[in-house]
Formats: sequence, structure tokens, C-alpha cells
Amino acid sequence: MSKHNELLTIASVAMLLLLIVGSSSNTAAQIKQPGQPVPPGWQVITGLVPSGVSLNSVYIPRTVDTPAGAFVAGNDGTGHGVVYALSQRGFGGPWSSQLDQSFPNPLRALVWLNGENVWAVGDGSLIAHRDASGWHQISSPVPNANLHAIQILGTGNEGWAAGATIDASSGQLQPALLHYKSGQWQQDNSITGSGDIAALSFDFAGDSGWLVGTVGIWHYQNGNWSKETTPALCAGCTSSLDAVKAISSDEAWAVGSSGGTCNTCMLQPYAIHRSGGNWQAVLPDTAIAGTAPVNDNYMATQLNAVYFTDANTGFAVGNITHSITRTSPATAAPLLIRYQNGNWSYDPLPIKQGLLNAVYATGPNTALAVGAQGLILSDGYGSSVNPSPTPGSSPATRVADPHDANVTYFDQTGHTLRGPFRDYWNAHGGLAQFGYPITEQFAEGSGITSYMVQYFERNRFELHPENQPPFNVLLGLLGHTVTVGREGELPFKRTPAMANPAAVYFDATGHNLIGPFRAYWEQHGGLAIYGYPISEQFSEVSKTDGKTYMVQYFERNRFEFHPELPAPYQVSLGLLGVQVLQQRGWLP
Repeated sequence: MSKHNELLTIASVAMLLLLIVGSSSNTAAQIKQPGQPVPPGWQVITGLVPSGVSLNSVYIPRTVDTPAGAFVAGNDGTGHGVVYALSQRGFGGPWSSQLDQSFPNPLRALVWLNGENVWAVGDGSLIAHRDASGWHQISSPVPNANLHAIQILGTGNEGWAAGATIDASSGQLQPALLHYKSGQWQQDNSITGSGDIAALSFDFAGDSGWLVGTVGIWHYQNGNWSKETTPALCAGCTSSLDAVKAISSDEAWAVGSSGGTCNTCMLQPYAIHRSGGNWQAVLPDTAIAGTAPVNDNYMATQLNAVYFTDANTGFAVGNITHSITRTSPATAAPLLIRYQNGNWSYDPLPIKQGLLNAVYATGPNTALAVGAQGLILSDGYGSSVNPSPTPGSSPATRVADPHDANVTYFDQTGHTLRGPFRDYWNAHGGLAQFGYPITEQFAEGSGITSYMVQYFERNRFELHPENQPPFNVLLGLLGHTVTVGREGELPFKRTPAMANPAAVYFDATGHNLIGPFRAYWEQHGGLAIYGYPISEQFSEVSKTDGKTYMVQYFERNRFEFHPELPAPYQVSLGLLGVQVLQQRGWLP
């Protein structure tokens, strides 16, 4: 349901918060049709994300030959934002998923430029950026804003994000508009009046765009924002616009809901079209072809998101909240309508309960739609899922000694080491640096692609065949992985450089390195092995023995100072590989 329910009095229906998908201006080559047979129509992909996750945004990166997968973003039901990377093994093949990152606040929108340039925004002024080193939270120039939408333009040098704040004195919503340029986010005060910005969208060139919400409709052109006229409604009618999609510098669609102010007036799907410099209402003035997913006495319809691949092909998603009587319990049914060659029509869906928050399409018959309770619908990509590893069948399960001269077997953990991973392990410190292998080699999603990986007690090896040796084996950023959500703690915040010549300061992460930790870092591989420090030194209780040690986190590991050990061993490496697999339930 629309988040503007204060405008639409519906006594029998509880309105739901809009969750709007961010969209990129990048255009990619048309994806080839699936090479494996896929049943026509929409299918439910079950088991990719936990059922408690509400998905608010989806993005399908596109390449010439094959989909690399998809990113989905939302919140996990406990107030934390989550990003999942979905991967598919070939067209129509099985899907798999991996939690790519979690954040302290819910995520509302996500946009992808490439595997090393992903942005997401959410509540509490949350701005997150994924680069080659992983995810990082970016400071927002507008504090306490709930950000609903983001779009990054061109090659990533410019972008916009939007949402709303609450005025402390009046308690009213105020628009929050952010402009990304010259490498930083800046507040843009062009949008006047009260209300919120629910969505924004720019055309491919990035020269023309629109934003919508209770602030109205605003158009960006020639470097300036100007307010446009919303189509007139009938007397006593109200409307909300919750999503917009730019098609060209002149053409766009916006969707939401419309209704009346009476207690028995029910919400209807609302869609308006801009062409020739003017907006015109299309829905509900024009009937939607086909059969609605439900037919009940009391029905309220909301469109939450819209996506167009070109001027003739588009999708809008939302939900129909319905009940037999005005006082009986209401149920939400997912809604998906398709625009093709000038007409809107209902698409049959395989389920009758749920709601959809976002949709992304790469063609008229290849799309993903996502929503509440982990709902993911696929059109053209298939619905089979690779089973998730379990403690009894995961890559951490012990294997037998293959008795192969080209394979090193470790009876201590019951795992093998072979090929480039064995070469790297032997060449860069072996047991002392990485510990024993605690899994076999297996394919795991890293970002939006899958790599062959192997976990060790203290790290993860990743095979990158696109790189030339010796850079074809890279180390996983497990230091980042195990400290997700701790960015706000004092030791992890950026700090000034120490006024001490014995310390080295890393401006890239804003942390110092000094004393035994610096000596160990420099003597045992430095940046290539451990990465930058991502915390200062601080005292922490060990999860292994319950004792307190001085520690410092790095991108790829954790240093621990153990004064009870002989001098050469006083700096020990944290068992981050073990910690990650324990969190997954693969190790006790």
C-alpha cells in the first residue's frame, strides 16, 4: 500500500509502506533468449532468501551473452538492511544466493554499474557503496533522512538520491534531495514545499529526469528542477504517486494509487503518462485487460513500482488488499500488470498472497519481481534453486584422503589442498599464515559472479581466472565480513593520524598501525596479505577462550596480542574463516 495513506481514508485497509526500486541509466546489449527450456509465465523462486526478509529493490546486471545474476536489497525483519547476490548457472539453470552485506538500517533502493560500483540507500540517511574492496557506508549531508530512491548516471561520476526528513519544529515531512558530483554527496534544495520524494528516474543520457511523491511531480532539465502539473482528478478524488520511470527526455510513466475521501471509496491503480510536455491519466480511466488476480467485495489496489525496457514494454507491480466485508480480516494479493503496445493487462501470477515492491526487466519476457516475505517471481529465467549447504552436506564436510601426489591432505581437518590454492598456500606462509583448510574447493558467489573458493582457518582463497598469476588467487575480505554492523563503534571510526613517528597512518581507511602489530604486518606480507587496517587497536573479549586481548582488525584478518606466548608468537592471527563458517552453521 502507499505510504501516503493520510491522503486516502480507507477504513477497512491498513496501508503499507512504499518500497521503491532504484534504477540505473546504463543500457546494455539485449540478452539472448534462454538456452534451456523455461515454462512461459511467472514462476515463484523459493528458498533464495529467508522468508522474513522484505525485498524492496532488485537489479539485474546485463551482459551480451548471459545474465550475471541479480542484486536484491531490503530488510531482514529485525531492522537491519541486507543485500543478497543471486546467481544463476546458465539461462534457465538453478539459482543460488549469498548474503553480500548487512547494514544497521533497512535498505530501500539499490543500483548497479559494475561489480565494483554498487550503491544502496535506506533509512536513517543510510548510503552504502560497494567498490573493489567491499561495502562501505558513506556520510550523508542530510541527517536523519529516510532515502527511498537512488540513480547513478553515466559511468558513475554523477548521481541522485531522494527521500524525506521530518522537520523538528513542525513535525511535517520535508523533501530530501542529494546530488552526487565531484566524488561526494551534496544536499540540493531545489525541491520546495513540504512532503516527501518517493522515487526518481533519469533518462539514459542523464540530462532529463523526474521525481514524484507528495511534493508533486518535478522535472529536471538543463540543470534545473521545475514543478510540473499533475493531471486533474475528479471532485473529491485523491492520488499518490509512488514510482516513476523515465523513457526519454520527454517521455515517462508514474504509478501509485487513486481513490476518494469517503470511507467506502477504495483505492484503484493509478498510472499517468508524460509525452509532448504534458502528463495524462491512463489508469484507472482506461480498463486493464484480462482478469484481476482476486475478486472480492472490498478491494484496494496499490502500484508500488514501475519499470520500462523501452517505450512499448513495461511492468508495474504492487498489491490488492481485499476482504469479504468492511470489517473482516484483509488479505494482500500480489499484483503485476504489463504494458505492451499501448495497453495495460493483468499478468497471471502463480500465487494469491503477498505483495510486490519492485520489478526489473531486461526484455518483454525476462524479468524479476520481488516483495515482502522473501517473495521472488521470475519470468523467463526459470525457478529451480541449488539447495543450500547444510552441516551434513556442506563443503566443510570431511572427505577421504585421495592418495594423490598432486594433492595435499590434512587429516587434522579432513580436507585437501590442490592446484593454484596449494601453490599460493605454500608460497605465502602456509600453516602459520592461513591455518588448515576447513572446506573443499567450491563455487561461491562473490558480488554478482561466482568464483571457486576454499576456506582456511584464518582466511578464504578466491580463484580469479581473469587475472594473470600470481594475482589469480586473491584473499577474501573476511575482516570486513565479521565486522558488519560495527562501523559505528569507536575503534572502527576514522581517526586522525597519531603524532608519533613510530606509527604509520593509512588515509584510505583512516587508521593507524603501531608497535608489535605494525612489525608483524610489515614482516609477514603487509597490504597484499592483510589489507588496510579497518580499526584502531582496542581490547576485545575472545570468543574462543573468553579472555580479553588487544586486537586490531584488517580488511582480511584480525591481529591478536598474546603476551602469555613466547615473543615470536605474541601476535597471532584471528580464526576468521572458522568464525564465518560457524555463523553459517557449517562448523560447530
